[in-house]
Amino acid sequence: MKTTVLGLLMIILSAHWSFAQQSAVDQEIITLSKNKWQWMADKNVDALKDLFHEKAVFVHMGGSWGTDRELNIIEGGGIWYKKADIHEVSVNIIDNTAILVNRIDLLAEVGGNEVTNPFEVTEVYVKQNGSWKLTALSFTRLLTRERKTDESTRQSEPVFPKGELLSSNNFTGTVWLHMMGAEDSTLHARFGHVSFEPKARTNWHSHPGGQVLFITEGKGYYQAKGQPAQLLRKGDHVEIPPNVIHWHGAGPNTEFAHIAISLNTDEGGAVWKGPVTDEEYAEVDK
Repeated sequence: MKTTVLGLLMIILSAHWSFAQQSAVDQEIITLSKNKWQWMADKNVDALKDLFHEKAVFVHMGGSWGTDRELNIIEGGGIWYKKADIHEVSVNIIDNTAILVNRIDLLAEVGGNEVTNPFEVTEVYVKQNGSWKLTALSFTRLLTRERKTDESTRQSEPVFPKGELLSSNNFTGTVWLHMMGAEDSTLHARFGHVSFEPKARTNWHSHPGGQVLFITEGKGYYQAKGQPAQLLRKGDHVEIPPNVIHWHGAGPNTEFAHIAISLNTDEGGAVWKGPVTDEEYAEVDK
């Protein structure tokens, strides 16, 4: 009887010790993740270089890249991770690998524009030589900060990916382009999905063959030269006649996205003019 009781006690103590070890590792990963966000906010690339595995992969809305580029972006301020408010955290340990998933509200500065977005972030750590190394960091943007279970209020993920971050003097602010097809020699049409961060916009420009815009997300504006600006919301569309000088882009506090279809491209591509000045832009929201 004593042997049985002693054996049972050993099993209980062993299970308790195993659970305590597991909890300690979970907490270690959670603390490391929190430190990582602070280092990113501080642009502490020395600490991050020690944490990031040399072959780590970083998956953002605009693409994926490796450790060197991520460090360069952080150090140069291309993306400044100012503050991460963490709401939910879960950790799963598999041998020497730790997978952390958290939901955050991320305040960041991208291309000089400050934005706050909710994300589900997945972080993968691998233990090497007694130290945890971050091997993957993936951002999935959420449409709402609160998860709603009622089917009538649940929002779907965006239909189109953001695509590539544009680096062009023909735009002001942060703009992403997802080309949806190459120029067709028979249809003479070119089309893509364009996403604008708040205040982002095109320069003044025109299309020799005309253009059609279909608004897919957010709120923004279209303005023809010499005409009042037109407020655009999801579900709206705009038919732009050939050679009409115009611009389009996001509102000052909202993101904006549309499908742009350039027509009759055999007559030539877009003719770009100067930027929409801050004074011109401020007039549309009065």
